[in-house]
Amino acid sequence: MNSTPAEPAASSARTVRDRAALAVGLVAPLLVVVSAAAWFDSLLNRPHETFDISAGGDVETAVPLLAVGVIVAQLAAHARRLEVITVTDARYLARFHSTADRVHSARSADTVVAAG
Repeated sequence: MNSTPAEPAASSARTVRDRAALAVGLVAPLLVVVSAAAWFDSLLNRPHETFDISAGGDVETAVPLLAVGVIVAQLAAHARRLEVITVTDARYLARFHSTADRVHSARSADTVVAAG
């Protein structure tokens, strides 16, 4: 199979796009986690409407909230990557089955190559 000069460029563009999507996919949940910790402190801890995390109880609340949020964000990102892998693997498997069916029903190798 001959490759054209456009194929490496397209592959490189996909890689850059995938990395950018991954970065955005990790940054957005982390921003939500930090925001949740800040708003929790501002709205539910006294004095209200301040972003002051200085008391021991505030720190004991904010740190686990941040840690759990980061863990959940990482698990969600991992699940998204696994979903992409699963869909891609299913497509490859379908192509193998299609090729095997062509090989089984074809009378010559040229017929399989021409259909592929």
